Amino acid sequence: ESEKSPRVESTCGMDGRDEAPGQRDSATDSASARPTIGLDDIPAGALLLTVKQGREQLQVVCQSMTWTVADVKRNLQSQLGVPVGQQRLLIKSKTRSDDEALEACGLAPPTGRAMLLFLDGYHRAADGAELLAAAEEEVQSASALSEKMSTQVKHRLADPVDSVIQIDSAVDRLENLLHGLDGRPVPALMADRKREVLRRIPELLSKLHDFKKYCVHGQR
Repeated sequence: ESEKSPRVESTCGMDGRDEAPGQRDSATDSASARPTIGLDDIPAGALLLTVKQGREQLQVVCQSMTWTVADVKRNLQSQLGVPVGQQRLLIKSKTRSDDEALEACGLAPPTGRAMLLFLDGYHRAADGAELLAAAEEEVQSASALSEKMSTQVKHRLADPVDSVIQIDSAVDRLENLLHGLDGRPVPALMADRKREVLRRIPELLSKLHDFKKYCVHGQR
């Protein structure tokens, strides 16, 4: 069933203000260059959420309907570098709170739509500092997940279904951040931090992919 997006007088540029024709942000161009995700690319029971932001459309693979609005915002943060606290997500014409589950918002697999707005006065830092901070936080979260998976695999405690959902979500965010951060300028004082993050992400992706293979095949 199609849904109508709320009327917005402004086209809402990437800094949350009116956008002149032809005006684009480098991060917007980066997002638009991402490959399109099809229904054949998502697991059974997942929701492919198309999020409209200004002239752009982003895609979020919600691994299960237990995902909350905050989970969607975290994914969008990994794609755009826009902090969760600066995002306003509209689903079925209503602004949704972070703790609302997608199912409670009236969404159901396999597809759904939402609109993303930024809070008034927000302007994304051109130097990529905020995206770097988001990447560092996500690296810490993925490292913790990797350690937890290592312990569960060692003692054969891993729940295959739950583990795959967690791994897929983490991999999705890490890949988005790797794509968005690589080539994005940061202040000189943050250059070493950026190099470290770009070094860690591929390592974590490799570990998480190995854990997923174990969960899918190793426990059979």
